[in-house]
Amino acid sequence: MQTLVNRLENEPINVPHAMLQSLDIVCIQVQTYVNEVRVRRSKSIVEVTGLDARTGNIRINEIYQWDPAADTFKQAGESYVLNSIMQSRGWKQDKLDSELTNRGKILEYMRGKGMRDYISVSLVVQAYSTNPELVLEAVRDDTLQEMISQHL
Repeated sequence: MQTLVNRLENEPINVPHAMLQSLDIVCIQVQTYVNEVRVRRSKSIVEVTGLDARTGNIRINEIYQWDPAADTFKQAGESYVLNSIMQSRGWKQDKLDSELTNRGKILEYMRGKGMRDYISVSLVVQAYSTNPELVLEAVRDDTLQEMISQHL
């Protein structure tokens, strides 16, 4: 995290220290080897919870860590951001869990279909925010890629 702060606060980016608290979530990535193949993995997912008034340091909350032995993520803590989303939308935990599951299904579908370009991703996000059931139905029917390509 300190490396990230140094990169953001110095040339060529020069983000003022106080602006760093505007970040919500940071994904720390590494290049490593999995099964003798060089890959890039997200090492941890960290929430920025603000600045410490006493020290001026960024306060963080690590929520997920990559387990290299299993090549999977493990939850490291509770998410302030997800709790805030739940609160602001008036959701209960089951609604949040359902939303995360649905969005995970969509992302898995997109990964499987190679839908990685920013236009396709933007169109799927926009379509889901407008009509989530239509997008989920298209995933179930394996027609999402076709539906999105009609808008390209």
